[in-house]
Amino acid sequence: MVRAVSAGGLGQLQFDRAGNGGTAVSTGHRSDPTYTPQCLAGYGPPENRNRCPVAATHIRDGASDGVPTDYHSAFLDASNNGETDAWLTCASDAGGNLHGNPCRFPLSGPLRIGWGVSGSRSGDGTGFGGTASGIALTPGLVRAEDLLAGVDTHGFLVAVQCGALRSHVFPAQGTDAQGASSCIGATAEPRYGQILWLDAAGESEMLARNPVVLQPYIRAWHDFGAYVGDKNEAGAVSAGSDAITMELENSAAWRRVTASIRSDRHPIDTSVANGAYHLNVRVPSDFLSHLHVLATTCSTSGC
Repeated sequence: MVRAVSAGGLGQLQFDRAGNGGTAVSTGHRSDPTYTPQCLAGYGPPENRNRCPVAATHIRDGASDGVPTDYHSAFLDASNNGETDAWLTCASDAGGNLHGNPCRFPLSGPLRIGWGVSGSRSGDGTGFGGTASGIALTPGLVRAEDLLAGVDTHGFLVAVQCGALRSHVFPAQGTDAQGASSCIGATAEPRYGQILWLDAAGESEMLARNPVVLQPYIRAWHDFGAYVGDKNEAGAVSAGSDAITMELENSAAWRRVTASIRSDRHPIDTSVANGAYHLNVRVPSDFLSHLHVLATTCSTSGC
């Protein structure tokens, strides 16, 4: 299983500022324009086409779409504590081939997405539709504010190159039913919802190799783990994922993070490519021997 999740180079973890994956997050208020997303895809029964369970939501002017390749966006609505997760924001359909597209609000027309689900932020974070697993986009975000404060109090969501076909455990609610053809030398694939965990020895080695500002994230690998929530086929991100999802709304905070990295005694690459910060966390040469896929006793409905 470790070999499967590392097929895309999971050891070289990346955070993207504005490219190659990640999640764009914006918060709308009652005074902001209202959009009701229109879905171009359909999952489940045939009658679901163009009828994903999304609600009208307030989206502020200046908010941007998600970033390639999945154009994930999480639209938070402060008026009702709601969240609408979208896959392929500002989508277009060319002969059944769906694409997300760069866009910025306000839109001149309707908000079209590939698929999405709305729900309450007061729940357990399941039953959403921005990821293959149905886990909401926002609970597993790596936030710049947490890094700058030196704390991280939760696990995070990660997309892997290889996930088990039609197999999941709580908190995942399903899979995207895609095969595992891109798995290299894997004898088994992790199930959606399973946890990747870094042991104490691996944590110690990574803490000694990386900038101080990234230590909360590294500790979270050991203290809470990463939930397998999605699958990335493009292989464009060396983490073998959509990037470790993170909040992009407060770019000033991410500039502070990168500034701290550059001044640290263990600086790492913070180069900008296509508008993206690539923060390549240093890992030991035997990283995979410290990474574990936890066995769970969870069902599909709870633990």
